[in-house]
Amino acid sequence: MKRKYFCVISVLLFLTFGCSSVIPMPQSIMTIDDISKANHRIIKSNLMATSYGFNLLGIIPLKIPRYNKAMAKIYSKAGDLEGKSIVFANATLEKSAIWYIVISVRTLTIRTDIVELLNDSRQKK
Repeated sequence: MKRKYFCVISVLLFLTFGCSSVIPMPQSIMTIDDISKANHRIIKSNLMATSYGFNLLGIIPLKIPRYNKAMAKIYSKAGDLEGKSIVFANATLEKSAIWYIVISVRTLTIRTDIVELLNDSRQKK
């Protein structure tokens, strides 16, 4: 009887072990130098949103992390932006995964600052 419990606990412990990986992918959309040339104001700073996904056995996707879901969360956290000329400054995209024996959890995280351009010269054509 004790051997049976030992085997069950051993299998459960084996299934919980895993490893993780992080692949940072910084993607600057607009730099501070570009913003400093324009009249601007910061609307929100350091906004972060995450989308999650799951893979079975590391190769069969059950749910895929979506960029547009993370961006929708960014827009909802930013508040009312209608009619404003905005840019994303210092934006980064990070993909990461935590691997377990049976399942892997994938995340896509976006971090950005939202800046409003005042008197945008591109609109005056």
